[in-house]
Amino acid sequence: MSSFRSGRSIGTAVLSTLLLSALAACGGGGDNNGGGSGTTPPPAPAMSRLTLTGTVTDAPIPGAVVTATIGSRSFTATADANGNYRLELSVEESAAGGFITLQAKGVGSQSYVEFTSLLGTFQALKTQAGSDEILSSSENFATQITNVSTALATLLRHANGGQPLASRTLIDTLTPTLNGQQILELAVAIKLLVDEPDDYPMPSGLNSLQALLSDTTAREQLVTDFFERDPATFNSVQLAIVNDTTLTQPATNATLRSTLTAVLLTDNDATTFTEPNRAVSYTFNTDGTGTASAGAWHRNMTWSISGASVDIIYETPVSLDGWERKICSDFSSDYGYLNHAISYDVNGAKLALLNERVVAITETRHVTYRSCSSGPASDVVTEARTIQGTEDFQPIDPAEWRDATRTMWVYDMPIDHEHVTFGIVPDLAQFHADGTGSTREYGKHFTWSLDTSGRIVNVTFDDGVTAAFRALREIDDVATDLLFEFTLPTGRLVEAGPSLRTDLHPELAFTPDNTIGRHYRFGVDDPPIVPGAKGTRWRFDADGFGSRESEPLNSSGVVIVADRSTMPHWGYRWYLDGNDLIQQYTENGCDLQTDPICFVSHDLRITPLARVGTRTYVLESWRFGQPDIYQEFGRFSAITYYEHEPLGAPD
Repeated sequence: MSSFRSGRSIGTAVLSTLLLSALAACGGGGDNNGGGSGTTPPPAPAMSRLTLTGTVTDAPIPGAVVTATIGSRSFTATADANGNYRLELSVEESAAGGFITLQAKGVGSQSYVEFTSLLGTFQALKTQAGSDEILSSSENFATQITNVSTALATLLRHANGGQPLASRTLIDTLTPTLNGQQILELAVAIKLLVDEPDDYPMPSGLNSLQALLSDTTAREQLVTDFFERDPATFNSVQLAIVNDTTLTQPATNATLRSTLTAVLLTDNDATTFTEPNRAVSYTFNTDGTGTASAGAWHRNMTWSISGASVDIIYETPVSLDGWERKICSDFSSDYGYLNHAISYDVNGAKLALLNERVVAITETRHVTYRSCSSGPASDVVTEARTIQGTEDFQPIDPAEWRDATRTMWVYDMPIDHEHVTFGIVPDLAQFHADGTGSTREYGKHFTWSLDTSGRIVNVTFDDGVTAAFRALREIDDVATDLLFEFTLPTGRLVEAGPSLRTDLHPELAFTPDNTIGRHYRFGVDDPPIVPGAKGTRWRFDADGFGSRESEPLNSSGVVIVADRSTMPHWGYRWYLDGNDLIQQYTENGCDLQTDPICFVSHDLRITPLARVGTRTYVLESWRFGQPDIYQEFGRFSAITYYEHEPLGAPD
């Protein structure tokens, strides 16, 4: 097309051949005697050619300079007014195994725009292109050089220790370990920088997008700042990205996985350890039916492909509880953006692929309850998660399970129990070498085995429930993030959560010395939600009483400490029971010792599992509903850790 300008690099060997041919045509190149005994030049190396076509866009970047780099060579072209480019490559066949990286740089007022896309090896791309040797985005979507491809390339480079990626194998290995939501949020920040520079300018002193993105602290702060400046705009841009077919990889019947399982992977420990429904799994039958499963729900569904996305309708609505991050004007003690409880129903979902391993899930949430009453009756929310396949799970060392005590997730069915439970919950399990085992808290008995792949622990419980556990990643020296799938009479439940290795050494016991003080769940706030504060914690006093503490701002903007003196239900009694720590909460904070009608409304047993420095990993076992009076009570368990700080420690 005349609107494209393409650059072609000609090898020196080719130039030499052309020169020698010209000399021969003029009678040159022979000896002085005309005897014709001159040296025959070496043959020109065989060349391989490929043409790349695509678009530079988050909205089109007109006139962008597109560069393809393969090894030490580069080829350039200029995009047209709509951001479309055509780039011709020619390399020696011996170099066809080289990896191609695409870069696009804006011009004029957009000269700070620098996008990247990691394409693949020359030979693999040529195979994809077929006989016409022209590779389009329909054959490899990575020829689209976009804010999304740039966000992916940035986080892949970070995962690779800051080093460039020049291997398809390395990309395929690292992509399943990334936080899909982080990719989407970074793509939003890039789009705001490019499309709305007056309202969302580059940070002071920076005129290069790549320089900004290579600074981990700066780019993470940028995303936070852009969200908090205007959450509604940030969320609307997320939605715009997943609805833009130039930014999302088309879903087709041929490419859609028959089972698509995606997980929220994050380095936020509070989310990793306690967030419900971190995993979701869809099955797609060829007749347009299927199932959707998460940690707390399972539904039959119908599905269809609409444009580039997959539209899903559940057989019946799903009712969910969650959190929304916002400033809530209903509570004067709130400071900045906090998580507020929300309940809602969803009737289905829309799936869009940011790439072959990251899916964006969009839901319309019909709100049934908000702890912060301000807000619309329904919200459209998009969250991205990372697709996990069989090849992504880590090998499991049977020695870490055989004759070992570790936490394991169980499904505690209300059948044959006098208490009400919360579905999939963690428990402390003993795995015997003979393939049997049992759990402490919920009294489960099971058999277990490692499958032939060495990547799945299969468990069959005495109540007929079966489960499969797969290792996603190592969180730290004692915790592994697992994906687990439970098969019940009512369908599948799929969830992700940590499993801790522990030998329950006697030195792990709670004692007065390591109990009295303040315990920060998942550590001190860093950075603090309230400037100068440390965050919510639990205080254990030497007299056997304690209280939850938080640090709001008063009307003068001064940090104060809220505890049982102003919130009586935050108070509790505590005592040690063997190695464990017990907390007892009473109705309205009444005193069990002095009030004859006082009773325990709920209690908590905290079992130490591992200790690293000041951090103690624990299993928390809650009981609700007057457990000291009635046999019927609700219960719940969680895996978490606390940082201990003695009373009187300096700020």
